[in-house]
Amino acid sequence: MRSSMEMTIFVALIRHGGIFTPEYLAKHLHKNIQLRRNALELIKLPGHMKAKDGSTALVTLVTGSITPTENLKQKSGDLKVYCANTGDCRGGRAIRLSEDHKPNRGDEERRVRAAGGYVVNIGGVWRVTTAAGAGAGEHQYLAVSRTFGDTDLKQPNKIVVSEPEIKVLDITSEDCFIVMACDGIWDMLDDQEAVDIAGEHFGRPQDAAASVVRTAYQKGSGDNLTCTVIEFGWVGAERFQSLVEDYKKSLEQKEEDLDMFGD
Repeated sequence: MRSSMEMTIFVALIRHGGIFTPEYLAKHLHKNIQLRRNALELIKLPGHMKAKDGSTALVTLVTGSITPTENLKQKSGDLKVYCANTGDCRGGRAIRLSEDHKPNRGDEERRVRAAGGYVVNIGGVWRVTTAAGAGAGEHQYLAVSRTFGDTDLKQPNKIVVSEPEIKVLDITSEDCFIVMACDGIWDMLDDQEAVDIAGEHFGRPQDAAASVVRTAYQKGSGDNLTCTVIEFGWVGAERFQSLVEDYKKSLEQKEEDLDMFGD
């Protein structure tokens, strides 16, 4: 195995309103991770102004590699994960790596309103629309505030934008797997629930992702349900169980400490 720096990208696309935008992203996004540039190219494509569909993207980029004889601890700082809309499991403990772009999220709502847009509640779901759309059913409403495509909400004012929020995490020997999931999952499951469910199927990432989706569906999610679980190859089943047990013991100790002070 080569020990030089490498890059692996995982992408999940959740479309709405059509297939033009996600098909474009599927062909081009992995070639150029400069998301902003891709969005501009998309707008300039011939005939795109007639395509009113859009897509959100869950992206995880892992850079770096190790040989079978290398110690991960010796590679500290060399292995990194760049995340947009994903979550990580470190020793059985969930680590949030991004926040959903909900229209009613404080900073997102301020940005939308500053651009001349409206944030409205329709049937219990917060959505973005234009000033005209706030009083007319035929105009577009979105339950997210950042997407690719959706030109009706980007011209003339950028009410919806395509710029991602990216978090960079140094990978450690305690990082076991990454959970990529859309809001249909996170609306039903909190971070630790998703990690616990995926962890029950460690070593079988496809089963882990299917179980996360199934649980969200059983809890009543009516939205798109997309989940991908990425396991790190250096973590074996025994190592994973050991990390989880250590994490559980630390939680029990914290609870005992709280009980002691509570008395």
